[in-house]
Amino acid sequence: MAKAKDVESGESIILPLISRGTKEVGCGSNCMVLLSTLVAVAGSFQFGMSANVGLQVGFSSPAQAGIRRDLHLTLAEYSMFGSILTIGAMVGAIMSGRLSDFLGRKGAMRISSIFCVVGWLSIYVSKGAWSLDIGRLSLGYGIGILSFVVPTYIAERTPKNMRGALTTANQLLIVCGGSFSYLLGTVVTWRTLALMGFLPSMLQMLGLCFIPESPRWLAKVGKQEEFESELRRLRGGAADISDEAIEIQQYVETIAKLPKARIVDLFRRNYLYSVTVAVGLILLQQFGGINGIGFYASETFVAAGFSSGNAGTVAMAAIQVPVTTVGALLLDRVGRRPLIMVSATGTCLGCFLAGLSFLIKGHGSSPDIIPILALAGILLYIGSFSIGLGAVPWLIMSEIFPLHVKGMAGSLVTLVHWFGSWAISYAFNFLMTWSSSGTLFVFSAVGALTVLFVAKLESIKMVLLGTFVAVCGSFEFGSAVGYSSPAQAGIIHDLGLSLSQYSVFGSIMTIGAMFGAITSGRIADLVGRRGAMWASSAFCIAGWVAVSLSQGAWSMDLGRLSTGFGVGIISYVLMISCGVSVAYLLGTFLTWRMLALTGIIPSLIQLMGLFFIPESPRWLAKVGQQEKFKSALQILRGKSADISEEAAEIQEYTESLESLPKARLQDLFERKYARSLIVGVGLMVFQQFGGVNGIVFYASDIFVSAGFSSGKVGTTIMAIIQAPMTLIGAMLLDISGRKPLLVDHDWLQLLVPGMNLAGILVYSASFSLGMGAIPWVIMSEIFPINIKGMAGSLVTLVNWFGSWAISYTFNFIKSWSAAGTFFIFGGICGATILFVVKVVPETKGRSLEEIQGSLSSCHPADSE
Repeated sequence: MAKAKDVESGESIILPLISRGTKEVGCGSNCMVLLSTLVAVAGSFQFGMSANVGLQVGFSSPAQAGIRRDLHLTLAEYSMFGSILTIGAMVGAIMSGRLSDFLGRKGAMRISSIFCVVGWLSIYVSKGAWSLDIGRLSLGYGIGILSFVVPTYIAERTPKNMRGALTTANQLLIVCGGSFSYLLGTVVTWRTLALMGFLPSMLQMLGLCFIPESPRWLAKVGKQEEFESELRRLRGGAADISDEAIEIQQYVETIAKLPKARIVDLFRRNYLYSVTVAVGLILLQQFGGINGIGFYASETFVAAGFSSGNAGTVAMAAIQVPVTTVGALLLDRVGRRPLIMVSATGTCLGCFLAGLSFLIKGHGSSPDIIPILALAGILLYIGSFSIGLGAVPWLIMSEIFPLHVKGMAGSLVTLVHWFGSWAISYAFNFLMTWSSSGTLFVFSAVGALTVLFVAKLESIKMVLLGTFVAVCGSFEFGSAVGYSSPAQAGIIHDLGLSLSQYSVFGSIMTIGAMFGAITSGRIADLVGRRGAMWASSAFCIAGWVAVSLSQGAWSMDLGRLSTGFGVGIISYVLMISCGVSVAYLLGTFLTWRMLALTGIIPSLIQLMGLFFIPESPRWLAKVGQQEKFKSALQILRGKSADISEEAAEIQEYTESLESLPKARLQDLFERKYARSLIVGVGLMVFQQFGGVNGIVFYASDIFVSAGFSSGKVGTTIMAIIQAPMTLIGAMLLDISGRKPLLVDHDWLQLLVPGMNLAGILVYSASFSLGMGAIPWVIMSEIFPINIKGMAGSLVTLVNWFGSWAISYTFNFIKSWSAAGTFFIFGGICGATILFVVKVVPETKGRSLEEIQGSLSSCHPADSE
């Protein structure tokens, strides 16, 4: 029996909770595991919106108008009613660990159900504020217990291969309860809604009679016969449970030898990391604003300009269940931390968009896009929260604490959770009265902080910081590309430009980018990757300043050319989509001169950030700076990481390349590089001649031509979908692989012809999902380092030549035949599918050296 580190404790004396015995789980065992999970998560219908929107907390949003009208409550009284649930939950949280340790997991769930039933009935018969508050307080106490007991019960009796998905079922049922409450609240009174609230608790109380107790708790309290009997029920009558039973028993005996846990024990050094993780995640989860947005969603939508909150709350209800289901399916595939980071990024962006809508409203401009922007932001926030931040912190909490402190730790973490929930739910209305946009921007900042918190705990802080600094330049890239569409009408009007002159301005950036592309490889090889980014930022800043100060066409073109040269040096894609989206959104209410000045910001951030990140280790090894190479690699991998094997592999590969003659342009056309060149150049040609830059550069004019009174609505929707779709593509890239995403993208783009708004939006979304990013990813993977600079220059030159050709001729081609133009783009997308299927290799899960070695060989099949 090995004594390795356990996922629950991190201590070498602790044994794993589930052993090879669980491999013999049969069908019967799965049925009992699923049944007991179903009964446990029936209580999650009562949980409320601690992680998402459940029945109790979901109740406050659709019931708000009815309760305030019927019982004549003030805003302060209703805020007390909405938030007092969290006071009860804090009391329940304090007692949850002790109750579950004393009465067992099933006993704690029974107590919870009783309090929930009493609470709902009290609300149903209420005639005034005091009885409402008592009922809500009772509900809070019940769900405060459940919030710890349910995920703990599920985690303790579930096989490890099913634990992530089944523990997430807790969150899934929470959002199902919220969706049910939101939808039903639009058609029934608040009293009827309250009366239906006690049904899940009744079902749970009945179901508890038929499911087993947690075997680990039974072993802990010394009930040996019941422990073995319940474990056998869970694993199936024919399963061999001997190994697992012995392992659990030895684990419990080891724990029993330790002194009885006290609250101060949680802050000992060996548990401090676990406490930091659990408490930190729960605090960031709550102070990200979920309970404020969820408790008062209906009023928030009305404040944003909707005639009622029904449409928004129904849309929220509709997305939560499927998104949470997707999160449950991804959890055991992609891991806990990546899912939290993606989720937090989405909540950050969602709150930013919602805050931006209120900011625009405060300035009295563009009233037609305000409700759309608010709805999109809140839906993105709720969807992103549901996929990760809602469930994963609770799952992690159930996994990281050893059994003898799990009850105490669970009480502490759940108390912190409900304190945060109370603070946000009570203060939210007052904060929104102070500043709606400011409140949502603060929540957005907390989302960004969550990403950093998880990154630090994952020991990849420097990798992410370096990536962030690098892609600030890509954000700049996107801002430059997206600028020409929202600025078109203002520039033509203010400076009196003709269509031909504006076409030159729109496309001349790509001329500069071609020059940047030609020199980018040489610059990056000569001064390093950081030096190249320095040069890029300087040209971008100079270009934006020139555009913002322009009084005529020549200075506009000169500034655009300088910006193009800068963005030609750098190319990466997730933040490009974000940059395009921000340019589109800001362009709906800022003047073209102010929009140009905002373009300086990403370059300034990049310039400052370059002081704090290391140079590329591979480039340092290539130029012979051995000490700096090892130092940079150590910084990127972490101080305690063993980099010897990776350093040796990089060094060996670099030395083998040094034995080759110095790369020249004609070397790229040697037979051993032929397939890499065909793939890299081919993907860029298909990417550009599929029409993306024509559509993006002149989107506003396209929507007007299609019959819209202005292009603002269409460009706003494009802005909203681009970043999330690119983010989804980034998530799927290493799961599904490069080729499937490219093929799926091009099938979708075939829908463009003849569908106006829908077609453009499908095109934009599908391009963001695959064809926007993946050609650049593949290009960075397929060329050996000795020719990467030269190859990068050539491929990027081809990309920008195609971009110039399309962006310059698009207006003229569309004037010839709008339908014909889009049918041509659709045909090229069809040809892209064939090219990807027949020629492009799959690079997922392979090292750069493996990819380049297989492509350099004369056996194409090896690279598939």
